Amino acid sequence: MQQGQVSVWVPIIVGVIGLISVIAGQLINAWREDRRWKRDQEREEVRSRRQREADAAKRAHEILLHWADRKFALYSELLDCVHTLMRHTVKLGRGPVKVGFLREWEHLFKEVSAAEEQVRLVASKRLRQLVSHNIVKLEPPVWADEFQRDLGRSIEKNDAWEELHEEETKLIKKITWERHRKIVAYHRQLTKVMRDELGTNTEKTGTGNHATAPSEDE
Repeated sequence: MQQGQVSVWVPIIVGVIGLISVIAGQLINAWREDRRWKRDQEREEVRSRRQREADAAKRAHEILLHWADRKFALYSELLDCVHTLMRHTVKLGRGPVKVGFLREWEHLFKEVSAAEEQVRLVASKRLRQLVSHNIVKLEPPVWADEFQRDLGRSIEKNDAWEELHEEETKLIKKITWERHRKIVAYHRQLTKVMRDELGTNTEKTGTGNHATAPSEDE
């Protein structure tokens, strides 16, 4: 090789170095892009996970509110049924005894029983036990048999009477007073357990002022 001439390998080496630099630059850029993409993916996964958790918490809260509202509605319905029955016994204990009142009593008992069945589906164990062992529930056949035994005649035979005789009226009022005290006690127990379970106050859970119990002489 003559003096002053550049070796043929120099441009080749320079070209190779340039090519390596370009490839290295592309690899570095790709590596940086890959890291940025992974960071974006991780942030997106975190955001998606948090969103899913928030959605799940929201759905759980909505379900909780739904069942809380459902329980409150069913509990209120049962309290209203028992309260209506309680007021009915006051009317029967204080006013003239008519056959219509006795039949209405049977009808109200059925309404209480139906409301109790609904409450059992959503109630706590404590409330289910109270409802299952309540001292108010009385099936119509038992009710009719009791009057047939105590009065010596069935309710059906009283259909022709506007009012029952004085002696029978006194006996029915006595039974009514006994039933009324049990119904009042049951209503108070229900109210206490339901308030404890729902955490509600008197204004929201109460059904109003209770009717006063008739005296046994009335």
